[in-house]
Parts: sequence; C-alpha cells; structure tokens
Amino acid sequence: MQPGLDFDTEAIIRTARDEAVHFIVLSTPNNPTSKSLALDDIRLIAESCDAIVLVDEAYIEFSRQRSALELIDELPNVVVLRTMSKALALAGIRIGFAIANPALMAELAKPKIPFASGRLQEITIERVLSNYSLVTDAVSYILHERARLYSELLSIEGVETLESDTNFLIIRVPDAGTVFQALQKEGILVRNVSGYPMMKNCLRFNVGLVDENRALIEKLRSI
Repeated sequence: MQPGLDFDTEAIIRTARDEAVHFIVLSTPNNPTSKSLALDDIRLIAESCDAIVLVDEAYIEFSRQRSALELIDELPNVVVLRTMSKALALAGIRIGFAIANPALMAELAKPKIPFASGRLQEITIERVLSNYSLVTDAVSYILHERARLYSELLSIEGVETLESDTNFLIIRVPDAGTVFQALQKEGILVRNVSGYPMMKNCLRFNVGLVDENRALIEKLRSI
C-alpha cells in the first residue's frame, strides 16, 4: 500500500514476479482500506504476471471505478468474485458467484462440491433480483450520504478523512483509542482498525441513517 492506503500497482507486479506466484487476489474495493484499483491497473497486473488474478468485488456497487467484468473476454487469467452480502444485504444466506472465461471456469468448477447452494438461497436470490430497484435505491442513498459525510468530516480539525469506494469511511485521528472510547460512551459504535498495516490511529464506520451520521459528526466535532 501507499501512505494514503491506495494500492501500489508496481509493488504488486514486482512482488508477484519476484516470488513467481501462481495466484493473485485483489480485494477491490478493499476491506479495510476502502480503496479501489482502477480498471487499467487490474489489466496491467493481469497482463504483467503469469498468474490467475482473482478480483474480489464485494463492494463494487459502491465504487467509482469500473468493474473487472470488462476484462473477462479480454484476458483469460482473470476471475471476478461477487457476493450478495454487501449491497444486497444478504450476508445470512452465504452465497456469491464467480465469473471467468469458459476454459478457466471449467477448471475452477472441478473441485466444487455438488450442493454448493440450497433451494432457499436460490429462491431468495431470484426474489431479490426481480426487485433489484430496492438495491439500487439503497446504494444511491449510501452514496449520497457517504459524500455528505465525507464533506462534513473534511471540516473537522484533527480528523484526516480518506476517500472511500465502499459503504464505510476511514478516518485517521491523533489517538484512535481515546476517540473510540469517547464515541462508545455516547452509544456510537465504530471500529478501531489501528492494528492493520499502515492504519495506525484509524477508525472505520459504516454509512448509517441520517440521524446516526449527524450524531457521529457532532460528537467528533466536540472531542
């Protein structure tokens, strides 16, 4: 990663070549950094490395970058992984899917267990997809509130706010532990992600309801 938590494309390619890896996993948009790789960077990695490149797009609905699905017909070593647990809010049914070119998908399917999903999951997905406007409405709300939250956070002294391509935001503060405890006392739950590399004194929180977001901003201003 770079200091601003952005992906370091050159370092990924260099490491993959030096280590002669056969499989590269790119979580983009990324958890926990909230950052995305540009489509051209994903293409460059896939073209530059003799490896299968799996692109985990769990948060893609919230991203400003284009999906790696555009590369499937172009590059034979790209696999795109999607989940129903984020934008579709279906974490409880534990289902997702992969997309790749037919030859690669045939190889990936060989070790697949016979009953990877149950009928309940299949019915649920059918119902959700037939009412997909509910998903797009929810995503539109989150994107709007994320932009508003980001703008408000930029005006708070002592709070560094990182641009996000997910449904959560990352801020860096002088003392994450102190801020975490102060928010917790007010019933505002955030996650202290300081333990991750290059994320010292960082806090993470989801984009919530308008009143929840307002309470968070007001408390951060007062700390």
